[in-house]
Amino acid sequence: MRLSAREAVALIGALSSFLASGAAPAAAQSAVRTLQSALGGESVRASAPAELPAQVVDALTKAVVSQKVATLEYVDAKDQLTTRVVEPHRMVSIGDVAYLECYCRRAQDYRTLRIDRIRSASVGTDTVTTPPSDAGGFSLEPAFEATIVLARGARRAVEDLPGVTIEAAQDDVIATFGVADADYVASRLLAIAPYLRSVEPAQLRDTLAARARAVLEARA
Repeated sequence: MRLSAREAVALIGALSSFLASGAAPAAAQSAVRTLQSALGGESVRASAPAELPAQVVDALTKAVVSQKVATLEYVDAKDQLTTRVVEPHRMVSIGDVAYLECYCRRAQDYRTLRIDRIRSASVGTDTVTTPPSDAGGFSLEPAFEATIVLARGARRAVEDLPGVTIEAAQDDVIATFGVADADYVASRLLAIAPYLRSVEPAQLRDTLAARARAVLEARA
C-alpha cells in the first residue's frame, strides 16, 4: 500500500492515540516505527501505553475477533462492581481512553464501556447475534458539543461518556463532551437530575425537559 506523507502522518496520529489507550495490539507499535522510518525520522512518537490489564485486553480482542459473547466484571458509574454479559463489537480509542462498544444483554441495549473499568473478562461460547449500531448514543460522530455543570458527587455518572473532559469548579465539576444522540444523553442526565446545575446548549436542555415531562406524565 502506498501512502502520501499526509496520509502517513494521519495514520501515525491515529495509531499513537490507540497505543496510548493501552488497547492496541503489539503490531501497532511496529507499524508506527515503520511509518516513521518511511517519513525519514522519529519526529512523531507514540505516547506511552496506559496500564490496562493484559488479560482483559487479550480476552476482549479474542471475543471481538471470534464474535463470541464476553462476561465482564465492570465498575459502573456508581462505583459498584457489576457482572455483565455483553456482545462485543469493537474497541475504540477516544482522547487516549479505550472503550468497548458492545450490546449489554442485562440492559438490553447498546453500551460504550471504558476498558479501564473492566476488572476481568472471559470469552463465552455463545455467538454474537446483535449487529453493531450507530443509534442511541452508540455513534462516535457527535452532532454538537454539550457543557454541563453538576455536583462533584455525581461526577462518576458522566465519566464514561466518550470524549468527555471534566474540570473542577469549587464544589461542582464542568463536563464537556460531544453529543451523538440527544435522547441518549438526556436519559443519562435524567438519572442525576437533582445534581445538575446547568445544561447547555438549549437543544440538550429541551430534550432533557421533554424526557422529564414524559416521566411525570407516566407516573400521573
